[in-house]
Amino acid sequence: MITLAQGEYVTALKVCRDYRSDFEFESRVFYARVATSNGRTIEVGTPSTKCTTHSAPDGMAIVGVHGRSGKEIDGLGAIYGPRR
Repeated sequence: MITLAQGEYVTALKVCRDYRSDFEFESRVFYARVATSNGRTIEVGTPSTKCTTHSAPDGMAIVGVHGRSGKEIDGLGAIYGPRR
């Protein structure tokens, strides 16, 4: 968990996906990393080579996440909103 300081906001979300085995048809999220405007980060999991970084556009921040899951997290994406 990360507590944002006054004026601090989330700037990036990095998500890495991979397959648990050679027999799976869909990949799973194995790693997530959040970065803030103050240069702080929090991460969980094990990075893979199949990563996507969602970066907030100028004047915006990442204000939430969306995704899908079953037994495990199948996908994560960023929701952008104006900085406050």
